[in-house]
Amino acid sequence: GKLNLISTAYSTRKQKRFDLISRISEFKNVNVRHYGNWPKNIDHSNVNLNQTLSHKDLCKEITKSDYLLHPAEKDICPNSVVEALSLGVPVIYLDKGSSKEIVKDNGISIDIKNLANTLELAHEKNKIFKSNLRKNKFQYRIENVSEQYLKVFEKYS
Repeated sequence: GKLNLISTAYSTRKQKRFDLISRISEFKNVNVRHYGNWPKNIDHSNVNLNQTLSHKDLCKEITKSDYLLHPAEKDICPNSVVEALSLGVPVIYLDKGSSKEIVKDNGISIDIKNLANTLELAHEKNKIFKSNLRKNKFQYRIENVSEQYLKVFEKYS
């Protein structure tokens, strides 16, 4: 079947890599839904564009997805990545920020030179990632994450 991917963005900055979201949507084994804003100067190709949703409704949409697609560059601690993981949804991310550190073994880094391989790997590993996240998604819950943030601030203040 098709991989159901979801992406979200309020900002339309170039670093969000809408171009990659668009390119990924062109593969026939992929369905990409985007919630939020989309830049006017980038063709959305086969991306299904949707308006911004409430947090509660967006969480429901994320749980209907196989992966969160988050190709942003220089995103220091992306909330959408943490939230997707806490909902049990793995992440396809670009390894140009902190996503790799957050996602760990719960998703796949995008190979820009071989997007087809990235998507094939995502298809193969989806059930494994979701099974693992059912067991350890609590580590991404706000209660746990906020404690970790607090420890970092206490350590360096």
